[in-house]
Amino acid sequence: MTTRAKPKEIVAESQKIFGVVEKGSTWIALPLAVVTILAVIIWEPGTPSKPPERATRSEVPLASAPRSTWLKLVVDPGGTSKRIPLPLRMHHIVVAGNKYQLHTVYADGRECASFGKETCPEGAVTEYYVTNEAQDKDILSYAFVSK
Repeated sequence: MTTRAKPKEIVAESQKIFGVVEKGSTWIALPLAVVTILAVIIWEPGTPSKPPERATRSEVPLASAPRSTWLKLVVDPGGTSKRIPLPLRMHHIVVAGNKYQLHTVYADGRECASFGKETCPEGAVTEYYVTNEAQDKDILSYAFVSK
C-alpha cells in the first residue's frame, strides 16, 4: 500500500528541487533588474544622425563668393527655370551660364528680359527666372549682390 504525500511535504520537496528565492534576496534582485532595463534603454544604439546639409534655404549665396559655392539651376533646352525670389537686403541677381535669358519680375507685375550683360531698369523686384536659349540642357549658377 502506498501512502500519499501530504501537501506540506510536496511543497518542501519542490522547493528543494527548483530552489526558492529567499525574502531578503528579492530586495537585491528587483533593483538589479530595474538597473539592467534602464541600462539597455539608455545605451541602446540609436539611429545615426543625419549629416549636416551643405546649404540651407536661409543661406544666401553672394556673388563675391567663389562660383563653386553659388546655387545651381538645371534648365532643359528652351525651358524655363523655377522662380527665384529676391532675398531681403539683396540688390540683384548674377547668373553664369551659356545662352540664357534672365527675366526680372517687378512687384507691379511687369517683366523685363535681358541677355548677358544687359540690365533691366531699377524697380521693386520680387523675383527672377531664367529661360535656356541653348539647344542643350544648361546648368546655370546664380548668386546675389547685396545692397
